Amino acid sequence: MPLAALTGLQALREAAGCASGQRVLVHAGAGGVGSLAIQIAKQLGLWVATTTSTKNVDFVRALGADEVIDYTKDSIARPKELDAVLDTLGDASELGSLAITKRGGTVVGIGGMPDVAWAKHHLPWFAVPVVRWRTRNRRAAEARTGARFVYLFMRPDGAQLAELASWIDAGAVEPIIHRTYPFAELREAFAELERGRARGKIVVTI
Repeated sequence: MPLAALTGLQALREAAGCASGQRVLVHAGAGGVGSLAIQIAKQLGLWVATTTSTKNVDFVRALGADEVIDYTKDSIARPKELDAVLDTLGDASELGSLAITKRGGTVVGIGGMPDVAWAKHHLPWFAVPVVRWRTRNRRAAEARTGARFVYLFMRPDGAQLAELASWIDAGAVEPIIHRTYPFAELREAFAELERGRARGKIVVTI
């Protein structure tokens, strides 16, 4: 919760500045961040679409998704109707997300390269030109679409954790645990993580 749920909350409410009634897309809705972000979005009064594979369509609907896009069958290309996108995938997905976001809307990325503004404040000076070069296509897409890209690296926040805890206690947000491993099976836990098929989070008990 301190990592994945805070990421979802800060992405939607702070980085994207979403307000009740707006339309958002959460990529990889069955994953650790996505499964929580869908539920958090509903707590914020948002209409939520999400992407997932065929086997997880019913699962993400149960989390509260208003529209489910099966990426094995359907394209996310559609009229620019989205106020915000939480992009957990990075790279080409960020360009696609900018293309379907309204002019003035926001794509919040957590899985790819940072933006130049973030790099200037958090990376050594010599890394900034590398980030600028690697993100040139993304910045061109921003200029073309009129949507903006914001890179998010979650920060600790006790008050927000307390807010999330109150939602969990009320049953409005449910942490999804894919599987629990004893510490002796740590290697197997990482192998399962790398397969990319987990619903929610993988837990290792110490």
